[in-house]
Amino acid sequence: DRFVGLDFLELRAREAHELNPWMNTIVGDAGSLPLPAGHFDLVYQSTMLSSVLQAERRERIFREIGRVLVRGGLSLSFDTRYPNPWNPHTRPLRAGGFRRAFPGWPIKVWSTTAIPQLQRALAPLSLAACRLLEGVPFLRSHLLVLARKI
Repeated sequence: DRFVGLDFLELRAREAHELNPWMNTIVGDAGSLPLPAGHFDLVYQSTMLSSVLQAERRERIFREIGRVLVRGGLSLSFDTRYPNPWNPHTRPLRAGGFRRAFPGWPIKVWSTTAIPQLQRALAPLSLAACRLLEGVPFLRSHLLVLARKI
C-alpha cells in the first residue's frame, strides 16, 4: 500500500476513496491502527488531533504513529494552535505536545495559515491584506509539525 487513508467513519472513508481512487481507505481508530508496525515512511494528519479532547487518547494516537513508522519515517501534522471560540469541541495543539509524544525525535515546527475568520472577512476587500496577515506570526492559527522517527 503506497497510500492509505484512515477515517473513523465508514461513509467518510468511502467518500475519500471515491475522490481519490488511487488511495486505499480503511475505517479504523487512530489510537489502534489496523496496520503493521514499521510499515510507513510518512504519517500525515490534518486537523484531526485537535478534535481528540482526551489526553490519554491523543497519547495512544501518538504511540500508534510511532509504531507504524519505519525508522527515519516522518510524522507530518497540520492542526490548530489556538482555541476556536466557535467550536468548543476542539483543543489546540502545542509544539511541546509533539516533543513530549516523540521524545528525542528531531522536530521542526512552523506557524502557518492566518486566522481563517480574518482571512474570509478581508479576502473580498484585499488579497494583499490577506497576504500581510500571513506574515504576522501571532495571527497564524495553525501549526505544521514535522517529526522524524529515530
